[in-house]
Amino acid sequence: MKKILVIEDDAVLANNLIAILQEEGFDAVTAENGLTGLTLTIELNPDLILCDLTMPELDGYGVLQQLKSHPQTTLIPVIILSGNSERGQIRKGIEMGADDYITKPFEIDELLRAVAAIFQKQELREQRWLAMTAEMNKIRNVVEAKDNLLTNLNQSLRQPLSNIQMALKLLRENANQEGRDRYLKILQEEFDRELHLLNQVSELQNFLTPENVTLMYQFHIISHQPRQPELATVAS
Repeated sequence: MKKILVIEDDAVLANNLIAILQEEGFDAVTAENGLTGLTLTIELNPDLILCDLTMPELDGYGVLQQLKSHPQTTLIPVIILSGNSERGQIRKGIEMGADDYITKPFEIDELLRAVAAIFQKQELREQRWLAMTAEMNKIRNVVEAKDNLLTNLNQSLRQPLSNIQMALKLLRENANQEGRDRYLKILQEEFDRELHLLNQVSELQNFLTPENVTLMYQFHIISHQPRQPELATVAS
Protein backbone atom coordinates (compact mmCIF):
# COMPACT_ATOMS: atom_id res chain seq x y z
CA MET A 1 0.00 0.00 0.00
CA LYS A 2 1.42 3.36 -1.06
CA LYS A 3 1.95 5.84 1.77
CA ILE A 4 1.07 9.51 1.19
CA LEU A 5 1.91 12.34 3.59
CA VAL A 6 -0.36 15.40 3.37
CA ILE A 7 1.29 18.57 4.77
CA GLU A 8 -1.56 21.05 5.05
CA ASP A 9 -2.40 23.61 7.75
CA ASP A 10 -6.06 23.83 6.73
CA ALA A 11 -7.53 21.10 8.95
CA VAL A 12 -10.77 20.76 6.95
CA LEU A 13 -8.95 20.37 3.64
CA ALA A 14 -6.39 18.04 5.18
CA ASN A 15 -9.06 15.76 6.61
CA ASN A 16 -10.96 15.73 3.31
CA LEU A 17 -7.79 14.80 1.44
CA ILE A 18 -7.01 12.01 3.91
CA ALA A 19 -10.54 10.59 3.54
CA ILE A 20 -10.37 10.68 -0.25
CA LEU A 21 -6.92 9.10 -0.42
CA GLN A 22 -7.84 6.38 2.05
CA GLU A 23 -10.96 5.63 0.03
CA GLU A 24 -8.69 5.19 -3.01
CA GLY A 25 -6.66 2.60 -1.11
CA PHE A 26 -3.72 4.73 0.03
CA ASP A 27 -2.22 4.86 3.49
CA ALA A 28 -2.64 8.61 4.09
CA VAL A 29 -1.25 10.63 7.01
CA THR A 30 -1.52 14.34 7.69
CA ALA A 31 0.85 16.94 9.18
CA GLU A 32 -0.43 20.38 10.23
CA ASN A 33 2.68 22.34 9.23
CA GLY A 34 6.02 22.10 7.44
CA LEU A 35 8.14 21.31 10.50
CA THR A 36 5.86 18.48 11.57
CA GLY A 37 5.79 17.29 7.97
CA LEU A 38 9.59 17.02 7.85
CA THR A 39 9.61 15.04 11.11
CA LEU A 40 6.97 12.64 9.81
CA THR A 41 8.82 12.30 6.52
CA ILE A 42 11.90 10.99 8.31
CA GLU A 43 9.77 8.75 10.52
CA LEU A 44 7.42 7.33 7.87
CA ASN A 45 9.42 7.55 4.63
CA PRO A 46 6.29 8.18 2.51
CA ASP A 47 6.03 7.30 -1.17
CA LEU A 48 4.56 10.73 -1.98
CA ILE A 49 4.11 14.10 -0.27
CA LEU A 50 1.26 16.52 -0.94
CA CYS A 51 2.43 19.85 0.42
CA ASP A 52 0.64 23.15 0.88
CA LEU A 53 2.68 26.18 -0.17
CA THR A 54 1.60 28.80 2.39
CA MET A 55 2.02 27.59 5.97
CA PRO A 56 3.24 29.05 9.26
CA GLU A 57 6.70 28.22 10.65
CA LEU A 58 7.93 26.60 7.43
CA ASP A 59 6.29 27.08 4.04
CA GLY A 60 6.18 24.67 1.11
CA TYR A 61 9.36 26.08 -0.44
CA GLY A 62 11.18 25.52 2.86
CA VAL A 63 9.90 21.97 2.99
CA LEU A 64 11.08 21.38 -0.57
CA GLN A 65 14.51 22.83 0.17
CA GLN A 66 14.92 20.59 3.22
CA LEU A 67 13.69 17.48 1.43
CA LYS A 68 15.96 17.93 -1.56
CA SER A 69 18.98 18.69 0.63
CA HIS A 70 19.10 15.29 2.32
CA PRO A 71 19.91 11.95 0.62
CA GLN A 72 17.27 10.13 2.69
CA THR A 73 14.41 12.30 1.36
CA THR A 74 15.62 13.76 -1.92
CA LEU A 75 13.95 11.10 -4.09
CA ILE A 76 10.51 11.37 -2.46
CA PRO A 77 8.18 12.96 -5.03
CA VAL A 78 6.31 16.12 -3.99
CA ILE A 79 3.12 17.67 -5.33
CA ILE A 80 2.67 21.31 -4.33
CA LEU A 81 -0.88 22.44 -3.48
CA SER A 82 -1.32 26.20 -3.64
CA GLY A 83 -3.86 28.93 -4.11
CA ASN A 84 -1.20 30.94 -5.96
CA SER A 85 -1.48 30.32 -9.70
CA GLU A 86 1.20 32.79 -10.81
CA ARG A 87 3.51 31.23 -13.36
CA GLY A 88 6.57 32.48 -11.53
CA GLN A 89 5.50 30.70 -8.34
CA ILE A 90 4.76 27.51 -10.23
CA ARG A 91 8.13 27.67 -11.99
CA LYS A 92 9.91 28.26 -8.69
CA GLY A 93 8.27 25.19 -7.16
CA ILE A 94 9.24 22.98 -10.09
CA GLU A 95 12.79 24.34 -10.15
CA MET A 96 13.14 23.57 -6.44
CA GLY A 97 12.26 19.93 -7.09
CA ALA A 98 8.47 19.63 -6.98
CA ASP A 99 7.15 16.94 -9.32
CA ASP A 100 3.83 18.67 -9.89
CA TYR A 101 1.99 21.88 -8.91
CA ILE A 102 -1.78 21.94 -8.44
CA THR A 103 -3.59 25.22 -7.82
CA LYS A 104 -6.50 25.50 -5.39
CA PRO A 105 -9.36 25.02 -5.71
CA PHE A 106 -8.92 21.77 -7.63
CA GLU A 107 -11.10 18.87 -8.68
CA ILE A 108 -10.57 15.57 -6.90
CA ASP A 109 -10.07 13.84 -10.25
CA GLU A 110 -7.28 16.27 -11.09
CA LEU A 111 -5.47 15.43 -7.86
CA LEU A 112 -5.95 11.68 -8.25
CA ARG A 113 -4.68 11.81 -11.82
CA ALA A 114 -1.60 13.67 -10.63
CA VAL A 115 -1.02 11.10 -7.88
CA ALA A 116 -1.47 8.22 -10.34
CA ALA A 117 0.99 9.84 -12.77
CA ILE A 118 3.61 10.17 -10.03
CA PHE A 119 3.32 6.50 -9.05
CA GLN A 120 3.37 5.43 -12.69
CA LYS A 121 6.65 7.31 -13.18
CA GLN A 122 8.02 5.67 -10.02
CA GLU A 123 7.10 2.24 -11.33
CA LEU A 124 8.76 2.90 -14.68
CA ARG A 125 11.92 4.10 -12.92
CA GLU A 126 11.94 0.98 -10.75
CA GLN A 127 11.49 -1.24 -13.79
CA ARG A 128 14.36 0.50 -15.59
CA TRP A 129 16.52 0.17 -12.49
CA LEU A 130 15.74 -3.54 -12.17
CA ALA A 131 16.47 -4.08 -15.86
CA MET A 132 19.75 -2.17 -15.58
CA THR A 133 20.70 -4.10 -12.44
CA ALA A 134 19.95 -7.40 -14.15
CA GLU A 135 22.08 -6.40 -17.13
CA MET A 136 24.93 -5.31 -14.86
CA ASN A 137 24.73 -8.66 -13.06
CA LYS A 138 25.00 -10.44 -16.41
CA ILE A 139 28.08 -8.42 -17.30
CA ARG A 140 29.57 -9.05 -13.84
CA ASN A 141 28.95 -12.78 -14.23
CA VAL A 142 30.65 -12.80 -17.62
CA VAL A 143 33.69 -11.00 -16.23
CA GLU A 144 33.87 -13.34 -13.24
CA ALA A 145 33.45 -16.38 -15.47
CA LYS A 146 36.22 -15.24 -17.80
CA ASP A 147 38.53 -14.63 -14.86
CA ASN A 148 37.58 -18.01 -13.43
CA LEU A 149 38.10 -19.97 -16.63
CA LEU A 150 41.17 -18.07 -17.75
CA THR A 151 42.81 -18.66 -14.37
CA ASN A 152 42.19 -22.38 -14.72
CA LEU A 153 43.33 -22.27 -18.33
CA ASN A 154 46.50 -20.47 -17.34
CA GLN A 155 47.26 -23.21 -14.82
CA SER A 156 46.47 -25.88 -17.40
CA LEU A 157 48.80 -24.24 -19.95
CA ARG A 158 51.69 -24.17 -17.50
CA GLN A 159 51.64 -27.92 -16.82
CA PRO A 160 52.40 -29.06 -20.40
CA LEU A 161 55.23 -26.51 -20.56
CA SER A 162 56.65 -27.90 -17.32
CA ASN A 163 56.38 -31.44 -18.66
CA ILE A 164 58.02 -30.43 -21.95
CA GLN A 165 60.87 -28.79 -20.06
CA MET A 166 61.36 -31.91 -17.94
CA ALA A 167 61.19 -34.20 -20.98
CA LEU A 168 63.79 -32.09 -22.82
CA LYS A 169 66.14 -32.30 -19.83
CA LEU A 170 65.75 -36.07 -19.59
CA LEU A 171 66.11 -36.40 -23.36
CA ARG A 172 69.44 -34.58 -23.30
CA GLU A 173 70.69 -36.74 -20.42
CA ASN A 174 69.54 -40.08 -21.81
CA ALA A 175 71.72 -41.67 -24.49
CA ASN A 176 69.59 -44.80 -24.72
CA GLN A 177 67.48 -44.83 -27.89
CA GLU A 178 64.53 -46.44 -26.14
CA GLY A 179 64.61 -43.74 -23.48
CA ARG A 180 64.95 -41.00 -26.09
CA ASP A 181 61.94 -42.39 -28.01
CA ARG A 182 59.95 -42.40 -24.78
CA TYR A 183 60.71 -38.76 -24.05
CA LEU A 184 60.08 -37.75 -27.67
CA LYS A 185 56.66 -39.32 -27.35
CA ILE A 186 56.04 -37.33 -24.16
CA LEU A 187 57.13 -34.16 -25.94
CA GLN A 188 54.69 -34.79 -28.78
CA GLU A 189 51.84 -35.56 -26.38
CA GLU A 190 52.47 -32.43 -24.33
CA PHE A 191 52.81 -30.33 -27.47
CA ASP A 192 49.43 -31.62 -28.69
CA ARG A 193 47.94 -30.93 -25.27
CA GLU A 194 49.27 -27.38 -25.28
CA LEU A 195 47.94 -26.76 -28.79
CA HIS A 196 44.51 -28.04 -27.76
CA LEU A 197 44.42 -25.66 -24.80
CA LEU A 198 45.46 -22.73 -26.96
CA ASN A 199 42.63 -23.49 -29.36
CA GLN A 200 40.23 -23.36 -26.42
CA VAL A 201 41.24 -19.76 -25.77
CA SER A 202 39.86 -18.60 -29.12
CA GLU A 203 36.64 -20.57 -28.54
CA LEU A 204 36.19 -19.04 -25.10
CA GLN A 205 35.27 -15.58 -26.39
CA ASN A 206 32.38 -16.91 -28.44
CA PHE A 207 31.14 -19.23 -25.72
CA LEU A 208 31.01 -16.84 -22.77
CA THR A 209 27.74 -15.05 -23.51
CA PRO A 210 25.69 -13.71 -20.56
CA GLU A 211 23.09 -16.43 -21.13
CA ASN A 212 25.66 -19.24 -21.14
CA VAL A 213 27.39 -17.88 -18.07
CA THR A 214 24.08 -17.73 -16.16
CA LEU A 215 23.41 -21.38 -16.97
CA MET A 216 26.96 -22.36 -16.02
CA TYR A 217 26.55 -20.78 -12.59
CA GLN A 218 23.09 -22.32 -12.10
CA PHE A 219 24.35 -25.84 -12.85
CA HIS A 220 27.63 -25.29 -10.95
CA ILE A 221 29.74 -25.85 -14.05
CA ILE A 222 31.75 -22.87 -12.86
CA SER A 223 31.86 -21.29 -9.42
CA HIS A 224 32.74 -17.84 -8.13
CA GLN A 225 35.87 -19.35 -6.59
CA PRO A 226 38.32 -20.60 -9.23
CA ARG A 227 39.18 -24.25 -8.84
CA GLN A 228 42.82 -25.31 -8.87
CA PRO A 229 43.41 -28.00 -11.53
CA GLU A 230 45.24 -31.18 -10.74
CA LEU A 231 48.69 -31.12 -12.32
CA ALA A 232 50.02 -34.16 -14.10
CA THR A 233 53.56 -35.34 -13.51
CA VAL A 234 56.08 -36.72 -15.96
CA ALA A 235 57.55 -40.04 -14.97
CA SER A 236 61.29 -40.05 -15.15
